[in-house]
Amino acid sequence: MRKALILVGLILLAAAGWWIYKNASIERLRGEFRPWMARLERWRDANEAVRRSLRSPKATSAEPDGIADLRAWAWNGLDRLSYIDYRVDRPKHDGETTTGPVTFTVGGVRGDGARVERSASATVTESAGRYSI
Repeated sequence: MRKALILVGLILLAAAGWWIYKNASIERLRGEFRPWMARLERWRDANEAVRRSLRSPKATSAEPDGIADLRAWAWNGLDRLSYIDYRVDRPKHDGETTTGPVTFTVGGVRGDGARVERSASATVTESAGRYSI
């Protein structure tokens, strides 16, 4: 029984060492970069573009399609925004198009000085460098 426990312990120790070896070095991870990661990178850029667009109460030239309703929701009743945060759920890939649900959280201050925080979900899509909601 003791030999079996030692054997199991050695196997677990070897597995933990292998996992650390494969995941501890950022250079090693970058060397194993996969093409699907590039799609996630572009989708992250789309989410950041939505976040940047929400910071301004007025439309700009380089913003995602369909941002107007989300901007109206974010600025409704607020004098200024304090922060905009987002959380993503697992996206779906269809060829070169990446689509996924994103929850945006907006914190700001109303005209009477009251602090407001609200959240809304939107589906963000990235396709060939074009972003839409």
